[in-house]
Amino acid sequence: PYRGWEPEKREQFILDLAAATTPHVVGGVVALVKLSDYNAIFPDWLKEHVEHPYCFCFQSLLEMILEDWRVIFRNFHPVYSKSTQLALVLDRNRQYGRMAMEVHGTMSGDRDKEHRFGSITFASRHSALPIQASDLLIYRMVKRIRAVEKTGTFPEVGSWDRALGANEILHVKYHSPKSLQMIADNAERDKPRYQRVKAPPTS
Repeated sequence: PYRGWEPEKREQFILDLAAATTPHVVGGVVALVKLSDYNAIFPDWLKEHVEHPYCFCFQSLLEMILEDWRVIFRNFHPVYSKSTQLALVLDRNRQYGRMAMEVHGTMSGDRDKEHRFGSITFASRHSALPIQASDLLIYRMVKRIRAVEKTGTFPEVGSWDRALGANEILHVKYHSPKSLQMIADNAERDKPRYQRVKAPPTS
């Protein structure tokens, strides 16, 4: 909503948004891939299997949640049951919504042995403050990674990062060209298996 705003108004909106959301945030998880690297490194059959980079990143994100749960949510260790599962609320999007539900279903059925994932629903980013805050975290991380690629170092922490507590709560998986190549090589070796299953490879 802040595109086209004056810098001062945008800055204040971000700080107000952070103040409203951070008291309710226990962790942040971001999965990123550079589209040009993804298209250049993955063979056509693998891109067709994955269907879309969104699926690749969303599955990476869900895998991070399962693998690093006790680090991401160090103060939140429920007994996993139907009443205490993790409910996912995503930005409402007709194209990506279908993909997200497919990946969520595959992960819940094949990878989630402790049944941590519960429901998946969708809401408008215009009415859901947590979705706006997550968009901002992703924007900040993409910007910082681009700065690393250009300068070799992370930029200084800015007011948005401090307000959001990004340095303390954010867990990031960035698929570099090296990691994408490793995934592609592993997929080539296991090609018959990938042709039998729906889930995209992310490791």
